[in-house]
Amino acid sequence: NYVRKQYELWFDHKLSDSEFMSDEWRIRLGRELKGHLFFQNLIKVLRGNVLSFADILRRMEKYPPEIESNDETYKADLLMSLLALVSEARKVRDNGSIGPFLHVRVQLWIRELGRMVVEIARPPRLRFSDDLTEEQRKKHLPVVHCRECEAMGWVAYKSIYDNALSTDLKEIYVEFFRKSSNRIIYLFPEEQDILELGLKGYLALLCPSCLHLNPVNKTSQCPGCKSENCIKVYVPETNTRHCPYCGAHNSLTLLGSRAAALPVLVLISFLPLNSIVTKNSWPFLIMFRTLHTEQGILLPERIDLICVLLFSNW
Repeated sequence: NYVRKQYELWFDHKLSDSEFMSDEWRIRLGRELKGHLFFQNLIKVLRGNVLSFADILRRMEKYPPEIESNDETYKADLLMSLLALVSEARKVRDNGSIGPFLHVRVQLWIRELGRMVVEIARPPRLRFSDDLTEEQRKKHLPVVHCRECEAMGWVAYKSIYDNALSTDLKEIYVEFFRKSSNRIIYLFPEEQDILELGLKGYLALLCPSCLHLNPVNKTSQCPGCKSENCIKVYVPETNTRHCPYCGAHNSLTLLGSRAAALPVLVLISFLPLNSIVTKNSWPFLIMFRTLHTEQGILLPERIDLICVLLFSNW
């Protein structure tokens, strides 16, 4: 048991099975936490504010040398261990009932995976379109992937009159979600012979500079802009959402997820269904949306843990 092991590590006492099932050690834990220097420093740092793990660890004072010399991952694990004990601790209320020592709330902030694009380059890089400049957006396309075989490539809007590709996300999204469109084109990076792979379609050279599709040649040079960085891609014979590699029906989808979908996936992954629907134990999901302003108010690209302690009277 994680909590039992953390208690042993922090307070050098091994709990028996019967002791662990009782509330006596949890009440004792509350008193022990009050006297622990690390916990006292945590209270001073928070001061009732919401802080990320990184901010908490950076502001913590009076680190013992053996803690300060360790890496950030170890320090984050240390803080998580202490928070687990704070969550487990209990106290005796004025009316004699037993209640939480402190109310602990840990928030998981996840940036919405909307308008995700991939750089037309080798190797490609996954980016948020909203983070790019107007010039950078011209070198990025949305990414399409198969839910079954995990094949992945670019998706673009192609005019019926020439070989130039458009990176305009609105045009691409509108055409992609139509039931039928002859202006959507899939571009899967592929070096192998498509005949050997049993694929229907053709190979072409995608130029990252001028975004033209050109016939494959020995030099891999773009005949238009003379760029030497052309990427060999496989263009399927059809532009339906059926995967050209594994043949899965309607399995091609755009990479990304809206804000409402991400917390649900996290919740289902970590909590069994019977614990989610248990009476009086519904988890709360609070969503925030940030505006992209000139001041750059924006959620971080990485997942961040935000911590706040809601203090009781003690």
